[in-house]
Amino acid sequence: MIKRFDALGMDDTVWLEPRTLGCHRICYLRPSGKVKSTAEWPFVIVEIRGVRYRVHADNLCQSNPAARQTERKSPRRLTLPDGFEEQPLF
Repeated sequence: MIKRFDALGMDDTVWLEPRTLGCHRICYLRPSGKVKSTAEWPFVIVEIRGVRYRVHADNLCQSNPAARQTERKSPRRLTLPDGFEEQPLF
């Protein structure tokens, strides 16, 4: 999420993520685009495939969200100490 106005510059690459309730429909596709205007802060004009969208800054991130999801490691299964065993639930 982008918190500051000066964090974005013209032609910066951003990725859209649906985070607010009334976000634009294109956010659910999670595409990347280029910033074209920040004059109406907190709304930012983003160009995706030649079409310009007015998107709230809360729905933008400066790193690829798909890459962040693949970096996560699966949680390690906890093991019980010696002398203990797992109890059945039913």
